[in-house]
Amino acid sequence: MAVEEKPKLTEEERKLHAEYINDLVSRGFCKMDPAGSNTTILFNRFDSSREGLSYIGNDFDSWLHGRECNISIPYIQKGLKHISGQIFVPDGPDYVVAPKSKRTFANTSQRYAPETESADVSPLVIEFFERLFPSAIERKTILQWIAHMIQFPGQRPSWHIMLPSESGVGKGFLCEYILDPLVIHTATVKNYKAMTGQFSSLLAKYTFILIDDAKAKSDASQTELKSILSEERTFVEQKFGDAGMVNTYSRMMLASNEDRPLILEKGERRWFVATKLKHRKDQEDTNQFLARLFEWLQLPGSLDKVYNWFMQTDLTGFHHKQCPDSAGLQKMIAMSSDPYAEGIKHWTESNPVFTYGELKTGLLLDQSLADMRNDRRLGHLIREAGFVTSRVRVDKKQMSLYHPADMPQDIARLQWESRPAFP
Repeated sequence: MAVEEKPKLTEEERKLHAEYINDLVSRGFCKMDPAGSNTTILFNRFDSSREGLSYIGNDFDSWLHGRECNISIPYIQKGLKHISGQIFVPDGPDYVVAPKSKRTFANTSQRYAPETESADVSPLVIEFFERLFPSAIERKTILQWIAHMIQFPGQRPSWHIMLPSESGVGKGFLCEYILDPLVIHTATVKNYKAMTGQFSSLLAKYTFILIDDAKAKSDASQTELKSILSEERTFVEQKFGDAGMVNTYSRMMLASNEDRPLILEKGERRWFVATKLKHRKDQEDTNQFLARLFEWLQLPGSLDKVYNWFMQTDLTGFHHKQCPDSAGLQKMIAMSSDPYAEGIKHWTESNPVFTYGELKTGLLLDQSLADMRNDRRLGHLIREAGFVTSRVRVDKKQMSLYHPADMPQDIARLQWESRPAFP
């Protein structure tokens, strides 16, 4: 079988190829051999898109703008950086080499690139943040938190922002029209599973994550959320790919129309909770103001000015590993005092040994706790109250009894047998 000869390039054609390779590189292209495939492809580190090598031929013809030139795809391919995969490292080099394996990874992180040095923002920007955060102390903290994200995206804070609010006050506007374009690597999730579920790589790919009115439906959800808030590394499992610990740089902002979107315990230091966001006047007034701000943001150079304004924000007193206390946090902790836990504590003071059914019946007698009898958290709260369950034999039948953890099983059985009949 005859082997097709590669076209020999003239000196002028080699120069054009070199210029085209530089253009591909400036547009983010490199080459990669995907896992499980024996075909080399093009990878773009700016948008993580993948293209077959056939892309080069069509793109080269377009790039020539009518100039005549033979094409050598192998020549072009040879001039591109070879990578093993992608990685997200804010403020890192374009390509990252693993210290041990020496494999090269394309860094997909990008920074906003302003075309002006001006930080002369419209007074509307100042008013916007004053409307959102009337408290000067809270406003300073939140603006510093945002500015730190923009100035130092590679330093992950151990605390995040929670914004309980009325509907339509502007928190969505903040994320969509200011943070999304300036931070670039942003995501919005509607549930916690999007971050904690198997094969989720959100924490390893984004600088900012908006948690939009998500509901923590179980203790497990809240426990998983706690584990990802302060750690700088997270486990990522990819379909048909490697699994392992990777660095995470993601900040989170939880926006909710509920007064208490999460149950927070005393001593909580993972959330800075703002005072509930409200309209300065009413929804119509807010809409009119946001329309004026939106119009200004669409003017050429406006986002550049906002970016530079954040880049020049003074971070004196800000510490990304020390969450400031807030009145909103203390209020939410007080609201998180669980009435069910208190109800169980009160009931078990008079009934230290009991069956699961007896507890549910006892809670049903208290109308404020009536809906707890079908709550999946009931077993968890019993254990938190210090009770364990044991299988015992009573009247020749096996049954399960709850009793204090420090009470021997035989004593629990005797105490249950000798008590007055349960109503």
